[in-house]
Amino acid sequence: MDKKIIHTALAVLMSLGAAACSSGGNEEPGISQEEYKAQQAAAELSKAENTAKTKSESSILYSEQAKTSAAKAKDYITKALAATDSAEATKYADLAAKAIAEADGAIKNAEADAKDSDKAAALVNSSTTNSYASAAAVALQEAKNTTTNLSTLNNTVSDHVTKLKEQETDAIELANFKVSTTNYSYKRPDSVVHNYADVAKRDVLLAEIKKNENLVAGGTSCAAGTAGNPGECFGGGKLGKTAGSREGEVVPGKTKGTVLGSYAQAYSGYAVIREAYDGNADSNVGDANAYLALADSNNLVKDKKLVTDATYTGTASYTLNGNTAVRTDLLTMNVKDDSISGNVYRTTTSGKGVTSTKTYVQFRTAGISIDDVSGVVGFNGKAFIDTSAKSVTGTSPKTTSDAANGTYQGVFAGPNAKEVVGTFETNSNIEKSVRGAFAASK
Repeated sequence: MDKKIIHTALAVLMSLGAAACSSGGNEEPGISQEEYKAQQAAAELSKAENTAKTKSESSILYSEQAKTSAAKAKDYITKALAATDSAEATKYADLAAKAIAEADGAIKNAEADAKDSDKAAALVNSSTTNSYASAAAVALQEAKNTTTNLSTLNNTVSDHVTKLKEQETDAIELANFKVSTTNYSYKRPDSVVHNYADVAKRDVLLAEIKKNENLVAGGTSCAAGTAGNPGECFGGGKLGKTAGSREGEVVPGKTKGTVLGSYAQAYSGYAVIREAYDGNADSNVGDANAYLALADSNNLVKDKKLVTDATYTGTASYTLNGNTAVRTDLLTMNVKDDSISGNVYRTTTSGKGVTSTKTYVQFRTAGISIDDVSGVVGFNGKAFIDTSAKSVTGTSPKTTSDAANGTYQGVFAGPNAKEVVGTFETNSNIEKSVRGAFAASK
């Protein structure tokens, strides 16, 4: 190659390099370093202005979201506080907590974007960018104002839910206690049954009576009964000289609260408890005995489908006219088509070998249902009760001065509703009262 050409090319390349050096290293040949820096600064300001605007808009959007969530939270809190049952209150409390969390999250995002908008506006320091930052700050403060005290209000909701649950628990315990005794004893303020209003105490009593010998129908666990004193016995001790006397009582049973006798099954049973006694047959101290139906609180039936057609057999114990003596007879209860009925009876055999059955209490057909308060499957219905321990016979019992109307109630207990337990009594207007309890299993 011609040496002259080579020298010319080198000269051109050197001149280009010198020009590049004079431009300060920018990408636009021919632009001075000062001009390049000015362009870069303008670009940065434009970027900052855009950031101030977009971050402001984003912050305002988050603030609006926070206000919307806060409004929802307040609405849910109002509904929760107005709720009268814990399930509904809990539902709205959960929704309120979720809305509060959403509001808090939106506030945090709004704060972050407002901070970025303010930082960018400070770089530009123009009325336009400052207005962006100011708008974001105003919206953020408004949002914060709407969320003030939300957590405190939600704590009030939590307290309300707790209170409702406590009230419901108390109501359930009260409902279960009420069905565990006679209406007479329940309404009697000084009744010994109120010592067992706590379900835990009833569970303890049930465990205790399982250790005892069961009352036996017909009084066969002690001295044979007679026409005037049909086998009213407990653990070998007869409580009265006659069925109608409070005199001559022997141990056990003199002290109020003493368990005179009981009948226990795997998951339920009943106890006869000394109520009041002063040794005077003419004194008006109320019933001498109280009856308490007991069901293991962990084995109460709450699924109605478990109660199927079946026959239950067991015993019933009861007191006539408030006296000390307690009579125990056989019991059969029948469940059919979501209804229950039964009879308390005694079967005897004469010296000639003739067997006869006398019915003393008829439990009329009653529907089986789930209690609205306790959720326990049970029943309550009318009863036809003989008040003199003579007999009530036939499907349509004879009406005599010794036959009276009454009621019975009970619950199911155990796996597959294996057992039934409850109480019965004459109506309050019946002068010759009868009160008792029953338990049976299938």
